[in-house]
Amino acid sequence: MYRGMSMWKYIEEKISVQLSKQWGHSELCPVATRIATSDFINYLRVKWNKKSEADVISKVMLVRSRKEFHFLFKCWLAEWIHQWQKRVKIVKEFKGTPKKITPIPEQIKRDLMDAAIFTMINHNLLCGTNKIAESLAFKIYSKYKEYKKKWPPVVWVIKMVQAICFEARQLTRTSGPLLWVKKPSALWRG
Repeated sequence: MYRGMSMWKYIEEKISVQLSKQWGHSELCPVATRIATSDFINYLRVKWNKKSEADVISKVMLVRSRKEFHFLFKCWLAEWIHQWQKRVKIVKEFKGTPKKITPIPEQIKRDLMDAAIFTMINHNLLCGTNKIAESLAFKIYSKYKEYKKKWPPVVWVIKMVQAICFEARQLTRTSGPLLWVKKPSALWRG
């Protein structure tokens, strides 16, 4: 199906071509392409109920019809582009001072992000899922880390997952930007 090209390179190339057609050869396309590729992988993980990218690759290789896969891809990309226009704000530089981020153990971070991504995609928020989920994971972990010693471990994790799912659902009910992307400096000339 992909003639030796890696699955994600193939998808990334298809997304890049579509975004270039839509936006012209903007310097923003590479940034949007990376975000869209990871969002499409997340979408397939949720849609097909797969745990990892490797499981998604296996499933894609088993898709009987190339037409079926491309139809799914084109529908998803059209909605993703629509959401990009509404949910992403392009900025020249980030304002304010960066907040101190509490480090999160990798497995907890991954579990919280997965719960947020699953919730967002099931509520049709398709754009910027990794970045938004990561931000929510830091927010929730910072809020609940003080309870780690007070609650049994299972209760602590369940409370965090419930909280991140609630926050993700709330985001799907809002309008306006959820993701700020720094525009490449070359685009600000002139």
